[in-house]
Amino acid sequence: MVASGSLDTTIIIWSVTNPAKHTIIKNAHPQSQITRLIWLDEETLISVGQDCNTKIWRIEKI
Repeated sequence: MVASGSLDTTIIIWSVTNPAKHTIIKNAHPQSQITRLIWLDEETLISVGQDCNTKIWRIEKI
């Protein structure tokens, strides 16, 4: 899986094997834009907002 973050505070997780499949997390960091995304393992995504808040997401396989 590949993750992308955007200025509108949305995170999108894309399937590498089937790019038409994806998961959207809206308002992941509602106070600021997303500045960093890091995969900790196959199911755990860490996101950081411009406001320095860090969130841990458990992502199910898509």
